[in-house]
Parts: sequence; C-alpha cells; structure tokens
Amino acid sequence: MVRLLEESLHKFHPNHKLILFSKDSWSPPLPSLSPVFQVRQLSSGHWAFPLRMFYSRVKPSVLVFLLTQEFDHLIYLDPDMFVISSLDEVISLVVNHGLTLTPHNLKPKEESSLPRFDKEILKVGIFSAGFVGISKSTETLAFLNWWKARSNQRAIDFSGSGLEFDQRWL
Repeated sequence: MVRLLEESLHKFHPNHKLILFSKDSWSPPLPSLSPVFQVRQLSSGHWAFPLRMFYSRVKPSVLVFLLTQEFDHLIYLDPDMFVISSLDEVISLVVNHGLTLTPHNLKPKEESSLPRFDKEILKVGIFSAGFVGISKSTETLAFLNWWKARSNQRAIDFSGSGLEFDQRWL
C-alpha cells in the first residue's frame, strides 16, 4: 500500500516529502522512487492490542511532532490512499486553514437507510482520519494535543463501540 501511495503522490508531486512512520522495520530499507521519501521507526514499547489501534493512537502524536519540529503545514494520508490528481487545491486549503478534514458522506442518505447509517457514522465519526490537513497555529496545536490525549485514553479495544478509533474524535 505504501508503494502505491508513494507512486501516486510522486506522479503529481515529485518534490513533496513523503514520510512513512512505521512500527515495522525493513531490511533492506523500503526502496523508493524519490529522494524525498523517508521511513521513520516508531517505538511502541509493549503493545498488547491490535496494530490498527496502535496507529490510531499514535497519529495525533506524529502530527504534533512534525508540526512542532519540522513543518508549518502537513497533509496526513493513510497508507491505503491513492492520489488520482494534483493536490494543489487541497494544499491551498490546508495552507489557509488550521484544520482541513474530509467527511465520510457528501450527500444525504435515503430515509430508509438512515437508522443504520446514523448508527455507523456516530460510531466512526463524521470525518475520515485517513486524510488530515493541518497548519501550525496555537489553536491547531491545542486541538492536536486534545486529540492525542483522547486517542491515548481510548486506544484500547471497546469491542466495536467506535471509541477506539482516532477519527471518532474528529
């Protein structure tokens, strides 16, 4: 998945830096199309829960780290994303707003599907955490730190309640 994300991003934005944070390590290192691709190792210590919960838990921490240490603007993409056109419009939105999110749904649902749909949306959240655009500001950092605390508190298996997902809190 990471290879496809890198290839699709590189096609439209060959000079944009792509950073992969991963609990896994590769030997030899993951080959890259671009010199602006980086792999950084995440330490999880002892983690007894499913790996997807680790990545949900760590996402806000990684964003805070990158925003305070290296960048003024960031776009987070899940590794299962595939870029199909230029992100210039999206980048402009991210640069001009503290937080840029994408909703799970763009159109109203049919009345007959509302109870099931509403229940699922309330579980997973209105916005997708597979794409998060952020720009450095006091408000953004405050939100990311709140999200980080909430994700850390809830990053355990609640048996499908939805509370274990980082995007629930968006």
